[in-house]
Amino acid sequence: MSISKNTICFNSPPSYNVWMEIQPKQPLDNVVLKLPEDHRANLALWLVRSLDPAPDPSSDVAWAAEIETRVQPADNCSVELKAWNDVIERMRRRHNI
Repeated sequence: MSISKNTICFNSPPSYNVWMEIQPKQPLDNVVLKLPEDHRANLALWLVRSLDPAPDPSSDVAWAAEIETRVQPADNCSVELKAWNDVIERMRRRHNI
């Protein structure tokens, strides 16, 4: 985000910029709410992304290990596999759907 006299530029994705004229003593929320819907959505996404921590490089390794743990019983034929349609039908009957 860059700020100059009475103007704020929110740099979201590289191809997106929102310029807002800020009037003295005008609350920022009043200005933001006047933006077009797609600009507000991009601004909201930019703000949420700014709160996310940096990706954890070990998470890919952890997920790969978890997937392997879940797939092994099927590969070893130590669990009974069911057809997806049968599972859905059983859930529908169980929940009266």
